Amino acid sequence: MVCKMLASKLLGVVGIIMMADYAAVNGRCWKTTPSTGGAPTGGTPTGVTPTGGTPTGGTPTGGTPTGGTPTGGTPTGGTPTGGTPTGGTPTGGTPRCPPNWSQWQDKCYMVSEYSYPWDECNDMCVGFDGMMVVPQTDEELQHLINLCSCYSFWIGCSDIETEGTWVCLDEGAIEVQDKRWMDGQPNSNGNEDCAKGLAAGWKDWNCGTSQRLICQRPVTPL
Repeated sequence: MVCKMLASKLLGVVGIIMMADYAAVNGRCWKTTPSTGGAPTGGTPTGVTPTGGTPTGGTPTGGTPTGGTPTGGTPTGGTPTGGTPTGGTPTGGTPRCPPNWSQWQDKCYMVSEYSYPWDECNDMCVGFDGMMVVPQTDEELQHLINLCSCYSFWIGCSDIETEGTWVCLDEGAIEVQDKRWMDGQPNSNGNEDCAKGLAAGWKDWNCGTSQRLICQRPVTPL
C-alpha cells in the first residue's frame, strides 16, 4: 500500500517536471517574462514622421512673391511733373509797375538810395524809361517824402533855359504863382534854377548840388 502511494507521488512529480520542460520548450511558462521585443521593432512606424514631414516646399518658393512690393509701388509719376505749374503767377497777375518800382494811384515810382546833381538825375530817370517826379498835389508830395524817407528830393522843373520861366517835364511851363511853391518861392537867390520838393512845398535850388532822386512813370495798363 505504501509502495503504491510513493509510486503515485513519484509519477506526479515526474509529470510536473515534464510539463515544465514542455512549457519551457514551447515558450509557455507560467511566469510571464516580457519578451526582448516588448516594444515592437516597428513600434514607431518608420513612416510616422514622413521623410517629407516638413515638406521641402513648406514655405512655398513663391511665399513672398518676388514682386511682393511691386516695382511700380510708388508710381514714377506720383508727383506729377506739372505739380507746380511753371506759370504759378498767372499772366494776368503781372504787376502794373516794373520790378523795384512802387505804385501809387496811377503812377509808378522808383527811389534812388543816393543823391546826385539835378542834370544827372534827369539822365538817370530817362535811362529807366521814366522822368523826374513832378508832384501834382500836397497828398502826392507827402507820399513822396514818406517814400524816400528824406528831407528833400529833386523835382523835374527848372528855369535853366529862361530865367523866371519854369518848365516842368510832364506839363510844360507853370506860373511862379503856382500853389505848389512854398511861400516866397521861387526867389532866384543866386544860381537857383532847379526845383526841389520838401514837406512844406516846392523850393528853387542850385542845380549843381546833390539831392535824392525819385523817378516816375505811368502805370502799365492791364
